[in-house]
Amino acid sequence: MADDTKEKEEEQLLTDKPNWKKWYSCRTYEVYLRDAVALSCDFEADMLDYQATSARIAPLKKANFDSRLEVAHLADGHDLKLHWVVGGNDDDEPKIRLCDFARWALDKQARKLDLWESFPKEFLGLAVREPTLLWPWGRYTTTLLDALKDAVEAFWKDQDPEIPPTDDHSKKKVRETITSPTISATAANAIDKIIRHNLSKHVSHRKPNPRRGNSSAKS
Repeated sequence: MADDTKEKEEEQLLTDKPNWKKWYSCRTYEVYLRDAVALSCDFEADMLDYQATSARIAPLKKANFDSRLEVAHLADGHDLKLHWVVGGNDDDEPKIRLCDFARWALDKQARKLDLWESFPKEFLGLAVREPTLLWPWGRYTTTLLDALKDAVEAFWKDQDPEIPPTDDHSKKKVRETITSPTISATAANAIDKIIRHNLSKHVSHRKPNPRRGNSSAKS
């Protein structure tokens, strides 16, 4: 019974389409080249790690994958720059920023090259490269910094810092938008406090009113 359950789980994994939401979230990061090429063929590269997988992948997809991967290898150092790292079997494996590969592949399609004539419609979204946010410390970022950036983009990027906001987003709305499986409610609350407009009616970090004095001061 356990073997039957495992087989059904593997069958489900192998027949699933790519998790495009996941890949969109890391399109500016480096991924293994085979992952990028597999996405261009509308399947997850993990499918290749299972025994007798080639019988489960449509023959045309598998053929396109093999050919596109070979061309990408040949393009290294010419119109495609790969980053080679040591893989799990101590063999060098190429990685590339996902959006860069997508843009390179779509350029091949634009030039009407047969091998690159078709992609899943979701693949086009991988080519969108967001403007690089240069933090004071360079390209370094974290999950929380990315969440902060996304929240500013969603709520405050067009707001004049000197003018009280007319569309004053509630703390509840902002926190609910930020909170996710990887961003806790506590972190979302902190991010909301950091990015909230100084003149917002919901702000909780205004400078104290000098006329009221320091309530904690000793008399």
